[in-house]
Amino acid sequence: MLLSPTVKQRKAICLYSCPTVVPTIKYCFFHDCNATEIATIDGGAIRIHYTSQAGTVRIEYSSFTMCNAIDCGGAICITDPLFTTINNCLFESCAARVGGATMIECTQLTSTDVSIVKCRGSVGAGLFVQKYPTHTSTVSTSLSSWKFRDNVCQNTTDAHDINARFLELTPLTASSVQYCDSTSGSPNVYLEYLDKKDSDLVPQVRNAMEVKLTSIEYGTDTAVVTVTAQDQLSGQMSVMLLGETVPKLVIITFENSNIGTATVLAKTKSASILEKNQIYTFGTWVFPGYSPTNHIHSAKATLLNVNTTTITVAGISLSAGLYSMLVKEGNNEVSVSLNFDSNTLLSGTTPLYPDSAEHRLKYNTTYTIILMKRDLSIIPFRTPVTFTTPEEPSRIENVSCWLNGKKDQVMVTMNGRALTDESLSVVVSRGSQMVTSSSFLFDTTKTETHANFSVGRSENDTHVLFGGVYTVISAEAGGKSFYVNPGKTFTVPNAPTITKLTADTEVNTSSFTLRIEGSYLPSGKTYTATLKSGQTFTISFSSSTAGVATIAVGKSGNVGYDTDCEISSVILKTDGQEDEHVLLSVKTFRTPRGPTLNSISCDFTDATKKTIQITLGTELMPSESFQLVLVDKSLSSKKVQLSLVIVSPSSHTEEVEIFVNRSGLEYGHEYEVESLKSDNVDAVLKSTFLKVPTEPSRLTTNEPEEYDVKEKTISIVFGGIKLDGEYNMTLSVNGSEANPKVLGITFVNSVGTLSGILFDHLLPSRVNLNYGTTYEVKSLVQNSNIAILDKQFSFETVPEPSRLIAVKSATFNADATALDIVLTGCCLESKQFSLTLQNTVNSADTPSISVVFSSETEGSSSPKLYPTPTLLFGSSYTIEGVQTTDGLQIHLESGLEIAVDVEPARVENAAVSLNSKRDVTIIKLTGRVLKEGKYRLTLVAAEQNTAIEIDGEYNTTDKSILFLGATSDSDPSILEFGQNYIIDNLTIGSQPILVNQNVSVSVPNAPMITKLTADTEVNTSSFTLRIEGSYLPSGKTYTATLKSGQTFTISFSSSTAGVATIAVGKSGNVGYDTDCEISSVILKTDGQEDEHVLLSVKTFRTPRGPTLNSISCDFTDATKKTIQITLGTELMPSESFQLVLVDKSLSSKKVQLSLVIVSPSSHTEEVEIFVNRSGLEYGHEYEVESLKSDNVDAVLKSTFLKVPTEPSRLTTNEPEEYDVKEKTISIVFGGIKLDGEYNMTLSVNGSEANPKVLGITFVNSVGTLSGILFDHLLPSRVNLNYGTTYEVKSLVQNSNIAILDKQFSFETVPEPSRLIAVKSATFNADATALDIVLTGCCLESKQFSLTLQNTVNSADTPSISVVFSSETEGSSSPKLYPTPTLLFGSSYTIEGVQTTDGLQIHLESGLEIAVDVEPARVENAAVSLNSKRDVTIIKLTGRVLKEGKYRLTLVAAEQNTAIEIDGEYNTTDKSILFLGATSDSDPSILEFGQNYIIDNLTIGSQPILVNQNVSVPVPHPPRVTAASFSFSNDIHTACRHRRQNKAKSNNTKPETQELLENDEKFEIDYEINDTVPIETKEDKHIRTDSTFQEETSILPKTALERVLDGPDMVMCISCTNSNQVIPVSRRSTLYNYLHHEKKPLSHRRATQIQITKGIAHLTSRQPYCQCLQKLSSEWILLGSDGRFHLKMEDDATLPPLDDQTKITGQARDDDQGTKTAAVDSGLRWQAPEQAKGNNMFDIDHVAVFRLGLVLYEIETGLIPFGETDAVNAHRQLKAGTIPNMDGVQRQEMKDLIAECLAVDPNSRPRAADVADRLDKIEPDPDEKKVDDGIIQ
Repeated sequence: MLLSPTVKQRKAICLYSCPTVVPTIKYCFFHDCNATEIATIDGGAIRIHYTSQAGTVRIEYSSFTMCNAIDCGGAICITDPLFTTINNCLFESCAARVGGATMIECTQLTSTDVSIVKCRGSVGAGLFVQKYPTHTSTVSTSLSSWKFRDNVCQNTTDAHDINARFLELTPLTASSVQYCDSTSGSPNVYLEYLDKKDSDLVPQVRNAMEVKLTSIEYGTDTAVVTVTAQDQLSGQMSVMLLGETVPKLVIITFENSNIGTATVLAKTKSASILEKNQIYTFGTWVFPGYSPTNHIHSAKATLLNVNTTTITVAGISLSAGLYSMLVKEGNNEVSVSLNFDSNTLLSGTTPLYPDSAEHRLKYNTTYTIILMKRDLSIIPFRTPVTFTTPEEPSRIENVSCWLNGKKDQVMVTMNGRALTDESLSVVVSRGSQMVTSSSFLFDTTKTETHANFSVGRSENDTHVLFGGVYTVISAEAGGKSFYVNPGKTFTVPNAPTITKLTADTEVNTSSFTLRIEGSYLPSGKTYTATLKSGQTFTISFSSSTAGVATIAVGKSGNVGYDTDCEISSVILKTDGQEDEHVLLSVKTFRTPRGPTLNSISCDFTDATKKTIQITLGTELMPSESFQLVLVDKSLSSKKVQLSLVIVSPSSHTEEVEIFVNRSGLEYGHEYEVESLKSDNVDAVLKSTFLKVPTEPSRLTTNEPEEYDVKEKTISIVFGGIKLDGEYNMTLSVNGSEANPKVLGITFVNSVGTLSGILFDHLLPSRVNLNYGTTYEVKSLVQNSNIAILDKQFSFETVPEPSRLIAVKSATFNADATALDIVLTGCCLESKQFSLTLQNTVNSADTPSISVVFSSETEGSSSPKLYPTPTLLFGSSYTIEGVQTTDGLQIHLESGLEIAVDVEPARVENAAVSLNSKRDVTIIKLTGRVLKEGKYRLTLVAAEQNTAIEIDGEYNTTDKSILFLGATSDSDPSILEFGQNYIIDNLTIGSQPILVNQNVSVSVPNAPMITKLTADTEVNTSSFTLRIEGSYLPSGKTYTATLKSGQTFTISFSSSTAGVATIAVGKSGNVGYDTDCEISSVILKTDGQEDEHVLLSVKTFRTPRGPTLNSISCDFTDATKKTIQITLGTELMPSESFQLVLVDKSLSSKKVQLSLVIVSPSSHTEEVEIFVNRSGLEYGHEYEVESLKSDNVDAVLKSTFLKVPTEPSRLTTNEPEEYDVKEKTISIVFGGIKLDGEYNMTLSVNGSEANPKVLGITFVNSVGTLSGILFDHLLPSRVNLNYGTTYEVKSLVQNSNIAILDKQFSFETVPEPSRLIAVKSATFNADATALDIVLTGCCLESKQFSLTLQNTVNSADTPSISVVFSSETEGSSSPKLYPTPTLLFGSSYTIEGVQTTDGLQIHLESGLEIAVDVEPARVENAAVSLNSKRDVTIIKLTGRVLKEGKYRLTLVAAEQNTAIEIDGEYNTTDKSILFLGATSDSDPSILEFGQNYIIDNLTIGSQPILVNQNVSVPVPHPPRVTAASFSFSNDIHTACRHRRQNKAKSNNTKPETQELLENDEKFEIDYEINDTVPIETKEDKHIRTDSTFQEETSILPKTALERVLDGPDMVMCISCTNSNQVIPVSRRSTLYNYLHHEKKPLSHRRATQIQITKGIAHLTSRQPYCQCLQKLSSEWILLGSDGRFHLKMEDDATLPPLDDQTKITGQARDDDQGTKTAAVDSGLRWQAPEQAKGNNMFDIDHVAVFRLGLVLYEIETGLIPFGETDAVNAHRQLKAGTIPNMDGVQRQEMKDLIAECLAVDPNSRPRAADVADRLDKIEPDPDEKKVDDGIIQ
């Protein structure tokens, strides 16, 4: 209830002399209630008085703001009750002489949670309590949780109290009382009571504010009263002046001053406020706060989106929180919630509606704010505040669409209202697909618009789908959003589409048929189809789904046989219109086949003849004679013609004689098919290559095999005819050819030895034959040369022995109850045996474990660890022996050991119970190896996935882990009653704890009330409450306590039901139709904790009884003396009732009306009213005392009735008076029966849409309307506008509407132009100018200049230009940098305005523009490279830079990747220095030659400005990229000797200089390729071989620079000295040296050692070791120093290895017929992990594998897998196959290379170990000695 009488001299509630009534006041808001008349000077809002010490007053949950009284109780005055209770109330800005907020005289006062803020009084500024004079006992007072803040004492003589005064109290109990006085900082309470023991109230004294009467100056008919206060005040003060007859009340006005004045009527007659012949003295004063510090003064509404507005309310001193605002337009009231924004702005959003629905905001409507509140506080406003909602936006209402001719766009037509002709963007959706329109078109009426969408068949964000249904989501034009009515959809038409093309597959004619299928095809029409190659043909569509075309084929036709064709378009040309297209979802078809040669091949007819059999694979060949013409590829002029008679259309075989060096076909020659034709047809040639086999080799003998037991190898010697070099021998295994074995064998003079390795567990990849196996030679092949086998050749290997090799792993199983052991061996499949173990510490612990081998090579055992252990936790065991039952001999490798980890912690049991309150589950976990600490338990319900975590701690008393888990039946985040939980996890810190599988947590069920059902209507004094629930305590009676304190009993008849009988009404526990809440249901137990029943439902509602819901009255009409009283009732019986009304102005007067109620729900009665007589009277207020019949008393829900007052009248007005200085206007009105404050409603310029409502005060029916036209310091004071005509539409005082005798109007003067304030002055984006915003009025489209004055420097008087784009706001942007108009860090006052058009602009005083201090700025960047060319040095200089750590973010001009670099301020040269790592291949760091934009620069979190012209161009480094140098042997040798002699003689001359002085020749040859020039001659820090530098120092300086700047030299790191750069040629590779130049490498071992040591050195260097992942003989270069070097640059990129189709390799034959790879791309040298596409390989391991292949090349002179192409070589490496090792002569080298080529990377040796082993291998006798690795 909001009680705000508006008239300052009205209180809201007055109960006087009421001995029996028990008033209860709840949920009320009292605002601006006053008792300031002489007759009613106590209790501004509430005045209650009892005739004797009896009764109870209860005031709760109410707010009192700005309530005032002249004497006692600014808000409440209560006298002579027995009990008074005040709870949960707020008193703010209240005032009175005694008890600024409350004055109470009673016997017992109880009060909780009360706040008294900003109240004033002379005795008890906030609270005054004393015993009533007639009471015999003292007052018993109890205060709890009271808060006093900013209260002011007005007593100047006896300032004993500020917050409260207590007199004659015993006892006084006060607790939790807070004092937050901003003035005194301490409690101020005056105490005068007997018992002071139980109180935290402390007496304090504060000097009060002094207020005194200064003077009264009399005029002719008026007097000016002046009052002086100690403090500065703003607002109105009520002052009581004591005269000789009666006191006079004067309203004093203060305006931010300590001096206040009032001008009042002062005549000789008593009707005046003051009388001239009277002497007045100062009495009491009250500062009620009519002008509060917190208020609102304006509001506006802006459009947030198409159907939502943002309402912003401006005010002063608005505190944080949620506000509720009630606005009104006509009869439509709307509630809006607002959130705090600042101390001056509140903002909130609410929907807008185009219709006229009530309680909703509408478009383009003016609303008046009628209520603004936060919590219990009401925010006042001085004048009516209005706002207007925005206009309705453009709106789309209907949608349709059609397709264009090309079927690539759909045109969507949209109809609506207020559509604009600006650029349109439309977004539509289909499911998750969102599409934006591509173009638009409007019609001239602005009611229709067209949007184009691309259309297709796949779903994406660029086009719509054929046949798709789309919803219009949004439309926007010119930045303005259209409102789209919900559910506006359109369906895209389906387009004619060809979906299938089917052509004849075989033809013998010159044409074929193409059948077309599709959907929505143009039936009965003929379209032209165009092929991509340009040919055309016609298609006839016979239906909407089919069509046909006839196409010529062959040499005379449009297309060829068996050819892929693609249709580019199918079009119907239309005369003068857009061509009609048919879409193609399939475009390609293949023409039919004709006669074809598919394949040609040949082979020996048998092993002895000199003939071959040529086989042709053909198609569609007719049965006739053909001529086959073959061209010899080795001699293109030689052709061989064969006559063939083909009988079968699909194949033909022909036997042909071959020759040696004769005409006709020859052995080993290759032929190309030139033609195959008959008289009638030329066959299509698909295969044209024919190769005649070479003359065969032959295998004739073999010797018995030799088995080496120690080495586990076998050797077989074979002999033959015409056998020489390396062969592949294919062996069948045990008579099966399904998985043959292919081994390499080398024949010398037709004799070769086959070497087989049977076992090697350290390097299993070396094994190539199996034990106990019979092998038979099936073929012997050298490249394509297949040797003839004279007989059957076979041999057999010895049986393989059984052996146990190693312990692969020993780990716990999942629950640590057993140890899972994995062992490896051989020949042990399906074997089971036991192992005898020995504890390494405890000799007595010798367990046995059983082992089962499920395969030949791997077995397992799982001995128990818990609960009955075979092996002990934390022990280690050695394997001592093997026991078998079948006598099997198993070899045991030495040193095998099994280690068992220590025992983990384990939980074995869980105990679960509930506490007595049924809100906590107690869980105790016990087990093994548990330790002290904090634990975390994670539980998961059996049928749920939600995890619940509970923290617990180890209990040392019972050695358990204790958890207390909150429990309920509704919160899924905690434990649930009756739920069984699985322990998902248990940890101590981050360590998990094992939990046995049988351990779970079952939470018990708790007794729970789930439903309360009460009777709905009763006529008795009690009702029944039925209870339902689960697990209830059957047979027991519990006590239920309501939240309000009443109790009743519940009897539980079963575990699911109970019942309670509750008294209702005045004699009962509860009232009718009341919400009740049960706070607890408890069974008290003797000596134990109380047992609780839980409540899942707590509330119920008592039944209804007969009720008076409402009472109201109004005039029957304007002339009668009667009113019509209307009652709203419920459950009323049809009988006679007596309605008793008590006159509130005279409580002893009662009016009784007899009513005969017929309807149970309503009644209307017409009653006569009187003036000063018995019965109802004009303007009186009545309280309903009772409504009863003989049988029933009605419940009173509404008790207040007010009779309308006698109407008032407005009769005259005087001309308006305008005050130019004060900018105010005054109009005097007169009338009849007008007195007090009225609201006058004015129409504005003839419009009643946004009326103006102003307050006017009438004294003796005369009132003056004061209008304020302008006030820029406090714009909320403005209540009228300049240049406006106002007409009085109504004059209202509360509900009293005065009659207007005629039309009353007045007009205000026009508004002048004025400059008001500097709204803001902020930097622009780059702080080069100051963006100034100024406010003014009447300045639209005005431009003028302002003269400014620097407040510090008087010589600084700049002028700035200002442009006003609207009437109220203008802007200026004077320069700050680099040529400033205003100075950083300065403040300027506005001294004058200069205009060119003579406009007079008023300048408000005190206007000032403040310029912030200058921000840090970067103006230049200097960029250079360091001497090593791996770091870019960036120096940034500028203005106002300070010391600290900086972060620079750079972005390349054509890239999006950001690079961050940290730097620091350099105090020496006042720059910021950054060092950025730089390369030409790493995208994560800076790149040579790249230009970078500075994206961001910060110091800490503060950004630094950077001028736009500042960038970071990284220089190109000086670089020698390739060169070829040759030295004559004599000069090179001379240089070497010179170096040796120079070292002995300390000669400092360069060697080459000495050579020239001796006339010796020195020559350098180089060729120039691509180059990057060096920037400066002084900047040439190029790492080169020191010898090369010395030997070139004799050249002219310019020539040397040309050599270093120009040639494209390959940078190579020497294998023996990594600081050298050796000039080489790209063609001088080890690969070319070994395989193309075929030069003898007579120093193999030295070269291998040199290369290996270099690789070992590089594996420890970064980033050089990265190149080792591509190591091959092609990457090893021969330098001018005679040594081999590893290439560091990347000339080519390997193809992706996960896509085999991208790996290409083509074979070629050299002169000797050796097949090599022309394009390998390094595939032959890949490690298996590289070949599998694994990018996470270890470079060291890969380098050793590749090194092994290079050692193999040097050792054998063969290319790895040279017998096949690169693709097959790559596949073999991927499968783990290594090259044939037969070419490696020495066993030490063979073993070393095999170890390097191990499939398991971890089994390969380190490069350094390989170098050491090579050093220990003696060179072969045929190797020449070398000097320092130089090739001889």
